[in-house]
Amino acid sequence: MTAPTTPRKKEWWEQDDAPQYEYVPVDEPRGLRSAPKKDGDEGYGIGKFAKDMALSAAGKGAVGLGETVVGLGDLATGGRLGRAMQEHLGYDPNAAREGINAMQSEEMQRAREGYEKAKEAGGGGFWGTTFAALENPLIIPDAIAESLIPMFAGGGAGGAALKGLTKAAGKKAAQHATAKKLAQGASEEVAQQFGSRAAQRVAQRVGRKGEALAGAGGEGLIGTGSAAEQLRQGKEDLIAAEEKRRKDAGLAPMTDAEREQMGLLGAKDYAAALGTGLTTAALGAMGGKLGGAMGLNDVESAIARGSAGLSNAGTQAAVQQAKRGILGRVLGGAAQEGLLEELPQSVTEQMWQNWAQGKDLMEGVEEAAVMGILTGGVMGAGANVLSRGGGNAGAGGAD
Repeated sequence: MTAPTTPRKKEWWEQDDAPQYEYVPVDEPRGLRSAPKKDGDEGYGIGKFAKDMALSAAGKGAVGLGETVVGLGDLATGGRLGRAMQEHLGYDPNAAREGINAMQSEEMQRAREGYEKAKEAGGGGFWGTTFAALENPLIIPDAIAESLIPMFAGGGAGGAALKGLTKAAGKKAAQHATAKKLAQGASEEVAQQFGSRAAQRVAQRVGRKGEALAGAGGEGLIGTGSAAEQLRQGKEDLIAAEEKRRKDAGLAPMTDAEREQMGLLGAKDYAAALGTGLTTAALGAMGGKLGGAMGLNDVESAIARGSAGLSNAGTQAAVQQAKRGILGRVLGGAAQEGLLEELPQSVTEQMWQNWAQGKDLMEGVEEAAVMGILTGGVMGAGANVLSRGGGNAGAGGAD
């Protein structure tokens, strides 16, 4: 007969009233760390992600485009348009963004907060910002989604200008070719057919040569308006600081006229806004041309091309891209958009703003560089994954 066994005493963690702890792997990315699930909560899935991206694209993207439009109006009025909208219409794009951020999922909000904390803990700079972004990867597609509406608006504007140019060039070529055929004794019908073919050839040639410039020009226009409005909004901080200084010093408060004058754009603001647009356009054109020469699909050029109703099928650039494997297109697109375009554009935009506001030229430059590389790299890779044999013909594509 087996001897009776003595019941084993439960350890403290096995007691019924022992506290329960959530297990979180130490190597799980900070931005994806999940909160304790509630009944019916499936965590962060495709549904929440799609909602977050829609809010960023349609919400914050529309706010950004609105800022650009107001900024262009600021350049025409010295900043009076933005101030009038702020004072009389309650225009406040920063508050609008914060409201949209609050509508996004808890996971997205934690990623945004985690990014700022990790960046601060890492000392900022290039590597601190890089690790903070990679630890909280949701901020990358969030930033991309927010840029889509302004990007398509800029590409659409450039495409509209390119369409007008190709139409005018084609019309002139048709008139010249038709007159030449008639002079050679051809019938009216034959001459018109010859002119129509000439118009198509010239329009396609002009379009291929000009699409990179059109895309870059639209991008520069967006950059100009956005920079002008950002600089005008920065004036409000200067006004608040001046009012505080006077109050602390026991001086008379600012008058309405003084606030009005301080809130207007100055010569440096105009120079910085226009400089931002010009450098953004120049860098975009160079990147687009180089990408086209490599058989890559440049994002802004592709938008301008589509808006102009042009096709690069059968061109040298399209044939060259078709020969590239998927890995070559992805890596090349990421490097072209991230390193050759967004990196220098983000850096120069930040430096122009610093110069206009009297700050250290390098303040915030490394952080801007990191986000430019990451967001541009993802967009460039994606554009070349989705395109097969449809590369940017903006760089020397020939018949």
